This record gives sequence, structure tokens and C-alpha cells, in this order.
Amino acid sequence: NLGKSEILPHFKPSAGVLFHYLKEPLVLVPLGGDVEDNGGQRIIENQIKTEVFASIGLFDIAELGIVIPFSAWQDGEDLTSVGRAGETLDSFSLGDIRVVPEIQLINPNEGWSKGFGLTVMVPLYIPTGDTENIASDGKFRIEPRLVADWRHDSGFVVTTNVAYQFLRSEEEIRNFVSS
Repeated sequence: NLGKSEILPHFKPSAGVLFHYLKEPLVLVPLGGDVEDNGGQRIIENQIKTEVFASIGLFDIAELGIVIPFSAWQDGEDLTSVGRAGETLDSFSLGDIRVVPEIQLINPNEGWSKGFGLTVMVPLYIPTGDTENIASDGKFRIEPRLVADWRHDSGFVVTTNVAYQFLRSEEEIRNFVSS
């Protein structure tokens, strides 16, 4: 998901739902192999991910948001390669809830900025997700993000987000390392 530099007006709420379809978001493949012929496995083959979100503007320079992600539906192969023979992932699973504070540094709607906007976001990942269904690592995470964008009067927008996720744990399952 991309952030934006525009901020909601003071005490103005916003809410919505996003749906994402993912094809093979988690596939284990042996070194030098492939998933079809050399022992690879589609842990999650298809997934419909949903994010319910709400936010409110504060003082015309900040926003506070919350995002509740979940897998509305997913399927995949047996979990033998991760030490859970005979099991598959549940179709529905809750992800890690995010609390997203955001502060606007440059307002793109001010005349002097000529459409350029700059915002700092700091999403906080609260470990509410289902670890058994690989929807969470069970750890608190923080992801500072700098959002820069430019908008033309026609409505055309170019945006970029630069972020780094801190406090992400490293997990090892058999010979697979995730960090």
C-alpha cells in the first residue's frame, strides 16, 4: 500500500476496505530447483487479502489510522516442508493490526509547494495475527516511512514511499530462513 502526503482536515473521518488477490505469495523452492519438478511447495497458492481501515484528521497536519488485515480466503499445499505433515492453512486468518500515525511536513495544496508534498508515517504492527496460519510472526514491528509525491492540477499524481521495517525477527524453519 502506498501512502500519500495529503492529510484529512481536522476531525474528518475516512474509512474503507481494500481487497488484494495474490497468486503464490508463499512458495518454498530448494536451491537450484523449481516448484514443479524439484521438491518445491506452494505453502499459500492463492489468497484474497482484505484490509479494513479507518482514519481521522488531526489539526490539519496529522492523521491517525488503523488497519485490520485478514485473509478472507486462501489455499495451499500440505505443510510437510515446514514440519506440519497432514496440515494445511485455514481459509480465514487475521493479520497484524496496524496503527498508523502520520504527520505532514509539506502540504501539496499550498501555493508555494507547487504540488509537491512530504509526509512521515510510522506504522506500528501489533502482533494480533494468527501465527499458526503464517499471518504473523507474533512480534511487534515498527516501519518508519517517508512519503513524497507531486500532483498536477489535472489530478495526475506521482508518489514514492521509502520505508524500513525495524524489529523484524528472523525465523528458521528447517533449511529456510525468513527475515
